[in-house]
Amino acid sequence: MLRSRVRIVALVAAVSAHADRVADRTTDAASIQLRCAAVAQGLECRLDAVSTDVARPAEDVTRRAAWQVRSSRAVTSSVGRTMVAGGDGDIEIEARYGVRSARAMARLAPGRPAQLLAAIDGHSYVSEAGSLRPIAGVHIEVVEGPNAGLTTRTGPDSSFALRRLVPGDVTIRATKPGYLSADVSAEIGAGENRVNVLVTREHRPFFVAATTTTRSSGTR
Repeated sequence: MLRSRVRIVALVAAVSAHADRVADRTTDAASIQLRCAAVAQGLECRLDAVSTDVARPAEDVTRRAAWQVRSSRAVTSSVGRTMVAGGDGDIEIEARYGVRSARAMARLAPGRPAQLLAAIDGHSYVSEAGSLRPIAGVHIEVVEGPNAGLTTRTGPDSSFALRRLVPGDVTIRATKPGYLSADVSAEIGAGENRVNVLVTREHRPFFVAATTTTRSSGTR
C-alpha cells in the first residue's frame, strides 16, 4: 500500500511539473505566428511560438493552442500537427496561446483551395497647425480594386476596421463634411494590415463686402 501511495504521489508530481513547464513556455513566448496556407480541399493552419530566448527555435504549439472558428458552414479538424478547415463561405480562425492571440481569415469553396483574406486596421488624423490629432466620424470607403464598395466609419477614438478583403492593391477614400477628401493607396497582404488616413480642413475663401459712402450735395 505504501508503494502505491508513493507511485501515485510521484505521478501527480510529474504531471504537475509538466503542467508548470507548459505554463512557463506559454509565458515565455515573445510572440506567436499563425501560418495558414491554401490546400486542395480548403485551408491548413499551424501555430508557432517564438521564445524570448533567441537561441531557441520557434516551437510548434498547434496542439496546445486554443482554437476558435467563426463560420456557419465551415468544418474544422485536427490532422497531425495542423488545423484543417473546409466547407463553404468566409471563415475567421483565432488561435490563442497563453495571453497571446493571432487571427486569419479565408474564403472557402467546396472542393477548392481556400483564398486567404486580408484585414485593415487604422486611424484617421487631421493636420492642423503643423501637428496631427485624431478625428472621429470620418467616412472610409474602398474605391478601387476587387474590394470596391466596402465602407465603414471611424469611431470616437478615430479607429476603423475593414475585414475580409481580397489581398492586393487597394485605394481607400476618407471624407468628412468640412474637410478635403483624401485617397490612400496601399498593397495589402493576407492577414492583418495597418493603414492610416490623413484629412485636411477645408479653407473656404473669406469675402468682405465692399461698402461705399455717397456724399449728398447740399447748399452751402
